[in-house]
Amino acid sequence: MKQSINAVEGWIAKIRGYAGIFGLHFEGIEETPGWFTGSFGLCYFADPDEALVEHCSLLAAAYCQRPDYISLVREFLQHDKMASYFRVGKLFLAIDIRQRYLYLGMESLSVQRSIAKDGVCLQHNGHMVQVIKPGEYDQDFPALPVTQAFFDVLASSLVFHLEQSPDWMLERCFPGVEIVYDNEGIIRKSPASDIHEVLIGLGFGDCRFGDIL
Repeated sequence: MKQSINAVEGWIAKIRGYAGIFGLHFEGIEETPGWFTGSFGLCYFADPDEALVEHCSLLAAAYCQRPDYISLVREFLQHDKMASYFRVGKLFLAIDIRQRYLYLGMESLSVQRSIAKDGVCLQHNGHMVQVIKPGEYDQDFPALPVTQAFFDVLASSLVFHLEQSPDWMLERCFPGVEIVYDNEGIIRKSPASDIHEVLIGLGFGDCRFGDIL
């Protein structure tokens, strides 16, 4: 794990089973009465040679091929636009005001999908080449398993350091959406029956953790 600091604090890390690099950064304080709750954005910077790159957006895949890609990842907090292409989910860490109970949570879409309504053409050797056909996916990234892999490692670390297992667990699913964009720059969210948003929470201590949601 390596610390990365800009206007906010963040970290990059590697975990077993994933060739890419995870980036975690502090986003702010959530309004939760009786708790101090911090929210953290999670990115996954795919390795240029791993299969997951094929599911990234065209812009993210282009960054993966840059010769300075790893340097950019190491200081991802200084490159907000780049980091936004690799965001996969959100984490939450909360402690009650009496500092007796701890909550760890995550949110992620099962799949992050974007559709190029008009397709995408790029110039190559003086000619326009169609790289995405109209109506095809620009991005179809399995955000949930990637986010949960990092969450599981973080949860295991808490169990180890607290020397106790979670006393409470919650998993909720909500209808998800996909992104559709056109060549005029219009972006809209559209319901997707095969995509769902997932919330997972773990609570440490004998407490009504449902109040934090």
